[in-house]
Amino acid sequence: MTHLRRILLWTAAAEPGSRIASRREHHAPDLFRATAQHVDQEAQALLADALSAGSPRECRAAAVLLGAVDSDLIWTAPAFVGEVLHAAAAHSQELLQVVGASLHSAASAGDLVTAPGTPYPEDTEIRDNAVRVIATLEQGSIEDRFYRSLKESAERRIAWSVQEDTEPDHRAW
Repeated sequence: MTHLRRILLWTAAAEPGSRIASRREHHAPDLFRATAQHVDQEAQALLADALSAGSPRECRAAAVLLGAVDSDLIWTAPAFVGEVLHAAAAHSQELLQVVGASLHSAASAGDLVTAPGTPYPEDTEIRDNAVRVIATLEQGSIEDRFYRSLKESAERRIAWSVQEDTEPDHRAW
């Protein structure tokens, strides 16, 4: 856990808006994921605590590091997702957007492979999982809005992947 905390503090140490902060925010989730190997309950607690009680820089660092969570966590721990969304919303709309973007990134991480004209199985899985979780949430809540955005994003990618391969591209091969 000491190493994960150090990564959090390293990410937070850069001057906000600087080039080094941008680079750290880009690479920190991969470093966090590689060090943690699996974002377990201790790592989740570290991120949630930093979002709840950390300095503004630590809050942003934790928000960025949420991109390192396993995609399965989004579906198996909606309470954790709700906790970090609410903690971010208590600080600012901007931090809530960073948390949402990081969790979106985590949900859709990985390589996408499919046959032409068919949706990516990962997008179908995201849509179906989101529908399942949405059914358990209070309509209009922060969690509901987050999971609906995942579902809608997956639906747009599904429609695009089917349409993109069926429209002629005017190549003469």
